[in-house]
Amino acid sequence: MFEPEIVKTYNDLDRTVYNYVINNIHKVTLMRIRDLSEFTHVSTTSILRFCKKNECNGFSEFKYKLKQYITQQEEIQLYHYNDVHEHIDFLKKAQSEHFNQAITDICQVIATTQNVLLIGIGTSGIMAEYGARFFSTLGMLSHFINDPYMPVYNYDRESTVILISNSGETTELINIAQAFKKSPSKVVSITNTASSTIAKMSDYNISTYINVDRQGSVNLASNISIMYILESLAKQTSDIRTSHQLKGERLR
Repeated sequence: MFEPEIVKTYNDLDRTVYNYVINNIHKVTLMRIRDLSEFTHVSTTSILRFCKKNECNGFSEFKYKLKQYITQQEEIQLYHYNDVHEHIDFLKKAQSEHFNQAITDICQVIATTQNVLLIGIGTSGIMAEYGARFFSTLGMLSHFINDPYMPVYNYDRESTVILISNSGETTELINIAQAFKKSPSKVVSITNTASSTIAKMSDYNISTYINVDRQGSVNLASNISIMYILESLAKQTSDIRTSHQLKGERLR
């Protein structure tokens, strides 16, 4: 309801009704059309045209859809509330000894390899690009791949490959993991659970355990936890390299 494409078509009278409805949304669901007409100083005929523009056959259907719209907005607010609590829980887990030891073990590996290669598809591909930029900002050679069909099957460089997959079951990334397992590279994965296929195939895995929220085929899960992990890996790896450089030690 109130889709941007429809709102763009409103005339002055429509906008008058729309503004009143939005600011008094609960009250309008209890009104008669004449009540709304009196409060907005817009004729009932114009209000019925407004209803039709919003794909309603009459004022009764408009009020019914308005109630549905209110329910949807309340559910979205509740989702965001729960989403915040999930991230708080994750950040608490991120302070655990087990989690920090996993980060340290991976950073020790990254610090001794030639470069970092981050791979993901879709939203995870955006995270791969973000991670590559963050590693590069800290002076480490890094690249990202967000095309699952990029040929990597003859890759013989000694790298740290970081696979990002919420489900851990993406077929294309499983194939990529198999290819890199045949190379000198170490495979690290960031997945939602440690029981996923990609997590089990990896040399190292960090799991976020964030609830996956989907609307149809669209994954709406937040990536804050993945960003935290990528930044932690980059910062700690940079610290390790700097420490060894100051001591004049070679990282091999």
